[in-house]
Amino acid sequence: MVSNPSSSTEVWINSKTSIKFPFEPYECQRIFMKNVIDVLDMKLDAALESPTGTGKTLSLLCSTLAWVQKLKESKPMDFATWQSSGAGGAEKTEDKLKNSFIPTIFYASRTHSQLEQVVHELNRTEYKWVKTTILGSREHFCINQKVKKIKESNRQAHVCRGLVSKRSCHYYNKFDALTTDKANEILEKGEAMDIEDFVKIGTQNSICPYFMSRQRSETAELILLPYNYIIDPKMRRRYKLDLKNSIVIFDEAHNLESICESNASAELSSTSIALCIEELKKVLALLVEEEENAREEADNETEAFGTQKIDLTKKLIENLRTEDLMALLEKVFTLEENFDKLFESDQLKSVPPLDGKASDGAILLETLANSGCDGNSVERFVDVLRDAISYLLSKNEEVSLTEKGDGMESVADFLLSIYSTHAQEVAAAVGDEHIKVIIYFY
Repeated sequence: MVSNPSSSTEVWINSKTSIKFPFEPYECQRIFMKNVIDVLDMKLDAALESPTGTGKTLSLLCSTLAWVQKLKESKPMDFATWQSSGAGGAEKTEDKLKNSFIPTIFYASRTHSQLEQVVHELNRTEYKWVKTTILGSREHFCINQKVKKIKESNRQAHVCRGLVSKRSCHYYNKFDALTTDKANEILEKGEAMDIEDFVKIGTQNSICPYFMSRQRSETAELILLPYNYIIDPKMRRRYKLDLKNSIVIFDEAHNLESICESNASAELSSTSIALCIEELKKVLALLVEEEENAREEADNETEAFGTQKIDLTKKLIENLRTEDLMALLEKVFTLEENFDKLFESDQLKSVPPLDGKASDGAILLETLANSGCDGNSVERFVDVLRDAISYLLSKNEEVSLTEKGDGMESVADFLLSIYSTHAQEVAAAVGDEHIKVIIYFY
């Protein structure tokens, strides 16, 4: 059925809430929307089900957005009053408004193609004016050919960060110089945009669509994103997603269990640890050579010009120092040795018919701590690894394709999974007597 948003039907769910629907809803859609409104009114969690082809997405969007719209209207100060008050300064007004008055809606689905369909459904309604953004990886958004030609998403991210830190990406530089008013002028088209729309606008204006979509999420009322951006604590931290006092929707949630299992699991092989060691050695050798060349150049120029000196830090990746690398390399060496000892010890038990050994997860934390990595030091540990990966990837002509940081990336991801805030919160909430984290060696 083709609908015209301007001819929407007003559907009264109860005496306080009405929903603007693109057409006269079927009875099953009325019931579904009433259930959504009831759940939001009572601030409950809910699993809602409706047969295929009954317009679940449209019903879910309209009812949720109508409830938020009613919440706006019920607040003691309306938007105009708040904005004219200038509370917190003009630049902070919209942030304060969202955080103080309006719960952000996170609408998650399994794939980007499903999210594109959500955008299509939203644009059929009168709620298409709601400030919306869609989040995704550089693989989907990036328009810089140097990054796009890289196939692996992790490497894309590191190359992008390197270009941004050096101010070498024209698209990011233009985004960074964009004023809020100009950004709104570019992006406010009167309807929701999918990834293709962001990429098209970014290409037309030579502005990075990846960072435009991320910046827009800071003040958006509706954020569309894949499941794992919410489930994975590493992704939430990376995209600065705060779920407190928000409405979180998982569409097609029958896939959710397997995705949760995947994100709650972490794997690290002995091969990855060995590769990480070799990559750190390579980075250390390159960095030492670069520092020596920089010092020699500085000495030569000092001799030639007397007092002129060169700032060596400008020649190096920011925050990456040889002493940090050497300390990290020693810790990874120790980690490799401690894992080997653990595997041969009687602390691990056989688990027939599987070809491996298992134990309580506390042994893993103890082994990591004995290797110089615990909850207090893990962030610095991972930061140095990330800087080393970016440095290695910046040396495209000097290192082979097999030396692009895969080992360091595996170690960093493993540590972030083990020490994530989410994992610690779960353990604290249920207590040691109720939860057993199993570590499996094979």
